[in-house]
Amino acid sequence: MKKWILVLLCAMATAVVAEPVKIIFDTDMAGDCDDTGALAVLHALADYGECEILAVVVNRKDQTGASAAACDAINTWYGRPDIPIGSDKDGGRTRKPPKSPFTEALRDCFPNDAKADCNMPDALDVYRKALRNAPDKSVVICSVGALSNLDDLLKNERSLVEQKVKKLVVMGAEFPDSRKNKPECNIVIDIPASKYAIENWPGDIIFTGFEVGYVIHAGSTLKASPPRNPVRRAFELRPYMKRPSIEKGKPAYDQTAVLLAVRGAEEKYWNVVRGGRVQVNAKDGHTRWVEDPKGKHAWVKIKRGPRALSELIDRLMVKPPALNPQLPVKMIFDTDLGADIDDALALAVIHGLQNRGEVELLAVTCSKDHPASATVIDMINTWFGRGDIPIGRVVDGKQPEDGRYLMQTVAENFPHDLTPETKTMEAVALLRKTLAAQPDGSVVLAVVGQQTNAARLLNSKPDKFSALTGWELVKQKVRMLSVMAGSFITAEEGPVPPKGNPEWNVKVDVDAAKIAMQEWPTEVVITPYSLGKQLLYPGTSIERDFAEGSPVAAAYRHWDQMPYDRPSWDLVSTFYPSRANLGYFNETVRGRVIVDEIGRTKFVERADGNTIILSASPEQRARIMEAFTLLASDRAQ
Repeated sequence: MKKWILVLLCAMATAVVAEPVKIIFDTDMAGDCDDTGALAVLHALADYGECEILAVVVNRKDQTGASAAACDAINTWYGRPDIPIGSDKDGGRTRKPPKSPFTEALRDCFPNDAKADCNMPDALDVYRKALRNAPDKSVVICSVGALSNLDDLLKNERSLVEQKVKKLVVMGAEFPDSRKNKPECNIVIDIPASKYAIENWPGDIIFTGFEVGYVIHAGSTLKASPPRNPVRRAFELRPYMKRPSIEKGKPAYDQTAVLLAVRGAEEKYWNVVRGGRVQVNAKDGHTRWVEDPKGKHAWVKIKRGPRALSELIDRLMVKPPALNPQLPVKMIFDTDLGADIDDALALAVIHGLQNRGEVELLAVTCSKDHPASATVIDMINTWFGRGDIPIGRVVDGKQPEDGRYLMQTVAENFPHDLTPETKTMEAVALLRKTLAAQPDGSVVLAVVGQQTNAARLLNSKPDKFSALTGWELVKQKVRMLSVMAGSFITAEEGPVPPKGNPEWNVKVDVDAAKIAMQEWPTEVVITPYSLGKQLLYPGTSIERDFAEGSPVAAAYRHWDQMPYDRPSWDLVSTFYPSRANLGYFNETVRGRVIVDEIGRTKFVERADGNTIILSASPEQRARIMEAFTLLASDRAQ
């Protein structure tokens, strides 16, 4: 046995780690959202260390002029905002440029700094620079749109291609012969370019044809990815079979090309047909496979059916970005702590997430107009080792009463600096000061009480902290409002609360709710009454999991007679922003919330909406509660 162990260790020690594949991604990024999915797969493989993305070039004109920006938004989401991007100014010369259903939204709603396509570097120049800087025979080009860029590259820099390119992977054509159907789209976009590039390419080409991607459906798992993921948004906006592509997925044409480019034709997935070449008809773009022993072309067939490839692509597309600069989540917590005990538990969850590097708590603002609320917040922050977090108080708020546990918890005199008599910064001033100091598009505002402070922030005027109005400041700095508010009755949920009864956080300040929920300029994620009601925080955890001296445990005991379980409304709103892409929640399609004069809420699906509502299956709720009890009781530093 020892001998075999020694042999294994020696083999591991001498094993050569494969170099990442150096890849240039050539995409049309306009008509179909599988281009966004392919770029997501490419980034996931880069996160695994399997490839290095040298450049992204756009090969098809889009009427919006936003294809490069869409690429940059995806690159930025995955933490690689500096990948060079170029555009083909002629792109797809034989077809009318399309109007993309998603590129404008990715440009306008997600962080990126790309210019209009016409003002981006030329694709040929980007190719030249990337290839010249790469070692000989090291670069794989993956083409998933028009072959216009490849045509230009070959006609202008053939020797560079011969010197630097190892392999070309093309999503295009249909095998073995396209004449039984329409000619394949990527070939037809620019027939002369397709014919010249394919028939004159000096090295190996491997094709994944229309018939491959057509049967591999992927994309529905993007529902588990957060709304701030631009790939998810593209799949929401691009229809397939008269429904959003994200609903049941769509053909994964381009994702297969990326897999082949990075991992090669893995034996468990593919059969490879070699010994031939692809011919392109100059008149109509039809393609056919011609056997030729000297041919340098190949094409793939799915080996054991499409399911395994669909699952693989889905897993890669939904993989959380390893380099996402949005983690840790920069969070401001706005709370009516004292109205219910879940506010205290929600603050504890934030600290548990910060212990794990997932959240950075920037400030806490009180919407409950009782001085002891800020004191208990300071006690909790201090117990978690973060007593210096700034706290702001509402002025002339809607809830002046002390509630069931504030003064009782204060009386226990847990370590703190902030007393009920201490003068603190007004809540909106603290919100403006904190936001002004943060990077653009970086802050999550978690609001778990009445929306008084959020509405006042939107309506605030320029001050010494920022020359922007409140609405402008929010649009510039806040990427998400995560709010516990509203009741949205469905047949599955039943009448909880009774139909027509406004939810508490909305009812307390209806005017503020109307402003915040209807006028917020960035992403809004709602924890509805029904979800919190289904997530009962176990009173046994207070006795079992919390260390002695915890102000959270003390407040819980003062709220009601022990033992009792309490709905976890507010915990969801603090937990979701950092765990959104890990499958804990289901999300509605986008829409808008309407608040009526007495505080009843209604959700209306709209393609241009900025709001989603959360729900969770029984299995998901079990996972969520496990996380809640672990995080809320974790004092580790």
